[in-house]
Amino acid sequence: MYTITLPGKPRLYNPTPLPGWDVVGEITRDGDLPGALVRNADTGIYAQAKAGKIRDLDQRAVAQALAATVPGVDLDGDTGLTAADAAALVGKTPQAIKYWRARGYITPLPGAGPAKYRKADVLAVASRPIKSGRPAKD
Repeated sequence: MYTITLPGKPRLYNPTPLPGWDVVGEITRDGDLPGALVRNADTGIYAQAKAGKIRDLDQRAVAQALAATVPGVDLDGDTGLTAADAAALVGKTPQAIKYWRARGYITPLPGAGPAKYRKADVLAVASRPIKSGRPAKD
C-alpha cells in the first residue's frame, strides 16, 4: 500500500532534477521511508525517486493511492466504465480499449450487457510503457 502526499516535499528526498521525470509529490511505500513520486514524461509510468535512484512502483497501487488522495476520484465505481468512458478517461479511442481487452491487457467486470471496466484497471494499463504502439504486459 502506498501513501501519497500532494504536493508534499519531494525535494527533500531527491534534490536534483532527473531528466525525463516530472515531480508529482511525495510517496511512502508500505511503511518504508518516503521518497519523491515522479512520473516519466514519455511513458506516464510512476516511480519513486530517492537519493537520485528510481525505484519501480506497482502502477495499480499508485492509481488507487492517487484516487484516495485527490478528492472526487472514485476508482472502483459500482457500475464501471464503458469503453467510451474509459477511452475519455485516458485520452484514447474506444477501439484502443477494445484492443486492450482483446489482447488481455484489461478484463471487463463480470456481468451481462456491454463490457464495463474498473477505473483502476484502465489507469494502470494506460500508464504502462508503450512498445510498438501497445502497452507492455506485466
